[in-house]
Amino acid sequence: MKPYLLFRCVAGGICIFLAAGCLRVESLEEAALPVHDEKLDYALPYDLTFLRVLEAVDNVDGWGPEETEMMTGKITVRNMQYGSAVDADNRRVTLRIERLEPEKTRISLIPESQRTLGGDKILAKVKEFLDREIVPQDETGTESQTPEP
Repeated sequence: MKPYLLFRCVAGGICIFLAAGCLRVESLEEAALPVHDEKLDYALPYDLTFLRVLEAVDNVDGWGPEETEMMTGKITVRNMQYGSAVDADNRRVTLRIERLEPEKTRISLIPESQRTLGGDKILAKVKEFLDREIVPQDETGTESQTPEP
């Protein structure tokens, strides 16, 4: 066998091996991270929902609001446990607040943020804060008058 042909075969084999390995690692990472694609619907006005979501993300341990865009309904939250904003492995989550009707809104993570570690903690805190705004109703559809402790 000619040395040039042997070199081409070995180099081609190494390239194929590396490409297959890189593809495999990426798919394993995606399989290991849970998807947080839940949508939280609330019968609350948009402004109040945006405010409560901002308060909620400000109260998640280790996370803090980084950027807000009220007109587009986006709140970006960054994991504050990293040393600086230029760390390669810093984690960001972007929440989207949508107005479905004048008194109904939806909160969800944008698709790029649905596999971020800690996204479940953020959504749980948002749900906790927004559940406080819901007034319980009795069977007749009127607000119940439960005494406060």
